[in-house]
Amino acid sequence: MHVEWTSYSSPIGALTIVECEAGPLVVEYPHRATSVKWAEGSRQRVELANPRFPGVDVIAASTGLPPGADRRLIAEAAGLLWTARRIAGRVVSRLPENPEWDESGLRMELVR
Repeated sequence: MHVEWTSYSSPIGALTIVECEAGPLVVEYPHRATSVKWAEGSRQRVELANPRFPGVDVIAASTGLPPGADRRLIAEAAGLLWTARRIAGRVVSRLPENPEWDESGLRMELVR
């Protein structure tokens, strides 16, 4: 599937329209572009995930997504999967080394 990103000037500022053969997918405002809720933010996340999960870009651009799925959720899921794989492979660092547990049973730590 071919996806095209085009920017236009408008009275409210620059707009970007994401289009494919089936028609327009998204209209976005650049000042919010890095949020995953906007097309540019989702595109950036998919580009970052694609080397680790080849084909995620094709899935994210698909017009045949199941009901309830959207491109933003696919971008978020790819990021979560990448993080989970790093944790499972023990290639992350945890701060602090010996974290405490809170009252609901969650470890109070930062994983990076």
